[in-house]
Amino acid sequence: VLNPYASQTSIIANLLDPRTYNWNLSMQRELPAQFTFTLGYVGTRGTHLYAQNQLNPYINDPNNPDFQNICGNGATYCRVNENRGSILVRDNTGDSNYHALQAEVARKMAKGLELRGNYTWSKTIDDVSEIFTTGNYSAYPLVQYPTPRGLYDRSPSTLDRRQRISITYVY
Repeated sequence: VLNPYASQTSIIANLLDPRTYNWNLSMQRELPAQFTFTLGYVGTRGTHLYAQNQLNPYINDPNNPDFQNICGNGATYCRVNENRGSILVRDNTGDSNYHALQAEVARKMAKGLELRGNYTWSKTIDDVSEIFTTGNYSAYPLVQYPTPRGLYDRSPSTLDRRQRISITYVY
């Protein structure tokens, strides 16, 4: 006998290959004392990324007009369809964006010393960075109904590192 409240996980039949688009523009200037300065912009867009969609999510928003109709009075949360458990579908609806401003100052090898300093200021936004987590992060939205996953979960990525500086040398 099948339990209608049991959790279900499935994968859509026609998964697409994820795609990544990259672009960049940079300018380099030679400075005195064998230094160079490079300033650049880098962008990346990911489409058809692997994602999870909860088709029977919890509703825990008493201000949602449908909340009382679906959950009844006095409920703190319930599923959209109370006669079913979790229904999780893996598909290709994920999306990501990365934009960065990069600066580099470098000194060519002279008198046995080479220097390089890099600074990156960036932002990564996505709606799928934690697809395979077990800790109920962004891939398992608690409040989804009636809005699709991408609108609630689109935010700074778990991979987002706003600023990075690195200094290297060879002597």
